[in-house]
Amino acid sequence: MARQKRGEFLFGNKKAQTDSGYGDLIFIVLNLAFFSILFLWVWSSSNAAFVYEEAYAKEIALIIDKAEPGMHFEIDFSKGMEKAEENEIDKKNIILINEAENRVRVKLSERGFSFRYFTDYNVSSYIGTENKLVIIINEKS
Repeated sequence: MARQKRGEFLFGNKKAQTDSGYGDLIFIVLNLAFFSILFLWVWSSSNAAFVYEEAYAKEIALIIDKAEPGMHFEIDFSKGMEKAEENEIDKKNIILINEAENRVRVKLSERGFSFRYFTDYNVSSYIGTENKLVIIINEKS
């Protein structure tokens, strides 16, 4: 039986190892790709229009649900207008209220976001002066 040299039992025969370092290189490249994609996603989602679309749609739906006929509301919509102008969205299609489905749709980008409200009123909206969104609540006729 061949006698093992000191340390060969724990660390193996170093002469027999032919690791060229490709495994480490692939590991580093994959980690860099993963973290760069993660960073880009977080950065784009914090600056993207869909955050504003969701917030405005939910805010408008909650206002409609709490309102009574004859009320009108004004909401500062300046950030929404900025995002819509950046994405070249037509001013007429930014806020769409579908009374048949009781849905508010805010479209500041190509996708848009819709949110459901529960009351059964006639609701109209328009963008007034100084980028104020005006919402008018009336009785269902």
